[in-house]
Amino acid sequence: METAHIIDEGMGGSNDASNGIPVCLDCHQEIGAYDDKHPKGNKIRTRELVARRDRIYHLVETGLVYAQLIAERARLAAHGGTKPAVANTPSHPKASLEARRFLEVLLSPDTSLDAPARKLSLLNAQDRAYVLDALLRRASSDARPIIVLGDMLQSRAFPPAQAVLIAEQLVRAVTLYGDVTLKAELLRTVPEAVLAGVYHGLRIAFFEDLIGIVNRDQFAEVNKIVPPLVQQVDAIPEELYKEYVFALLEQARSDSYNGAPAARRALSALPESVAEAGIRAMNVEFLDWNSRHDAVKEFVRRYRNLGAPKQKNLLRDLVKLTHRDFIKKHIRV
Repeated sequence: METAHIIDEGMGGSNDASNGIPVCLDCHQEIGAYDDKHPKGNKIRTRELVARRDRIYHLVETGLVYAQLIAERARLAAHGGTKPAVANTPSHPKASLEARRFLEVLLSPDTSLDAPARKLSLLNAQDRAYVLDALLRRASSDARPIIVLGDMLQSRAFPPAQAVLIAEQLVRAVTLYGDVTLKAELLRTVPEAVLAGVYHGLRIAFFEDLIGIVNRDQFAEVNKIVPPLVQQVDAIPEELYKEYVFALLEQARSDSYNGAPAARRALSALPESVAEAGIRAMNVEFLDWNSRHDAVKEFVRRYRNLGAPKQKNLLRDLVKLTHRDFIKKHIRV
């Protein structure tokens, strides 16, 4: 690990701790490559570095990082692997009987979830870290921990800053290892405001995965994914707005009994910024293939005022002309 300047000294940054961030060698090189005047490079801004650093500090302070390290050492040891070294740290006591019993209650499908976040706050910091780490480790293979964590994240009793940290770990686990059912459960249970606060690059990977599932149009999958996905539109990264809209347009003409109706409802109530990205991506080639489809025509009818000036005639004609006349005028000579 190295200590890097968030704002470089050459740009007026100080040597105070408030302007520092612990990073590995590779990341130290990457964060210095940001140039707002150049179209390429890493677009990592000062406020993003500060937010990321503060989240990691909070994880360390609450014991979550250490609890995860201990758990990883135990898993590796059980499988004959090499334990990561932990230098100059005190021994980490085992979780109390109370914490283990509380975890059993949380994971029992026969137990109703009554204020789990409030109950979690009654435990000491070490036991809270143990419970949260255990739930996160199980979240990539079981829906129950996701439901429990989602309920906690919705509670006012759960610290907002820690909620985003837990959501980030949950999204990462489900993105890498979770099946469609677990991804859908995450979308249903994690509050939209919390999910929107998750690290940008992680959200891109998560929502790219979901949009890919929608585009596959396997009924068993889209019937699970689309209804909760359209409820999380504010958490979708801006870079994926166009892909999201086009996936909904395709899904709107599907025969799926849950996915298609949810897509049609979502298309009628998109945030303006999302709808604008979709409408402005509709060029002649796209409309050549899709001008017959009712969902596309209805989308254009509803949002064509958001189109670029050069699209005005194209979008107007799609709505007003017959399919044959539209093709004749804009596609084929």
